[in-house]
Amino acid sequence: MFRSVFLALVLLLAGAVSASAHPHVWISYKVTALGDERGVSALRFVWEVDPMFTEMVKGDFHLKTIAEKDSAFIKTHAFDNLHKFHYYMDIKSDGKPFVPQLADVTDFHAREIPDKQPTLEYTFTLKLPKPTKDLSFSLYDPTFYVDIEPPMQEIGADHPGIMASASYKPKEFVSVDAGAAKGVGACTAKEGHPREGAWGTFPVFIVTCH
Repeated sequence: MFRSVFLALVLLLAGAVSASAHPHVWISYKVTALGDERGVSALRFVWEVDPMFTEMVKGDFHLKTIAEKDSAFIKTHAFDNLHKFHYYMDIKSDGKPFVPQLADVTDFHAREIPDKQPTLEYTFTLKLPKPTKDLSFSLYDPTFYVDIEPPMQEIGADHPGIMASASYKPKEFVSVDAGAAKGVGACTAKEGHPREGAWGTFPVFIVTCH
């Protein structure tokens, strides 16, 4: 019944190896660090998934649109499988690797952003094992089946052409929830040394609390 979206989830969002090594799903993400005076205790993500995958999900699940009321269904059928691949996240908390599991993801919501090309949006919170004052994270698919990255700035007139994406720089997309508790405003986010992969480099971001 859901054959095509099942295949997409297995092959496209499950990190299958691609002989041609180019992405089939595009995800843009933003993140907010949540915490208190002890440090960052969780990350709140917003993922925007490309219109093609959005339409495929709607078609296979017979949805005219994707609304908040569909969140539990979408989570089960079009998101939870990603825990097998740790949600494409590489995280270090106080220098120690943290591997996200299904139970670490809470407060999931799905909705469709109306536009000329409707976009599926996932928002969810990832709980860290303990508050940390030294957090680094990167999101990437090493097989390059999924292109997951922060939002990019527009191509400048000085870098025209199809290869101009190499000169993109991330917008300000990492924020700290200063209203969560006293002291969290002392956290800062910056870009770290990029991770080298088989298909290129992937950005790494560091959140430090003082």
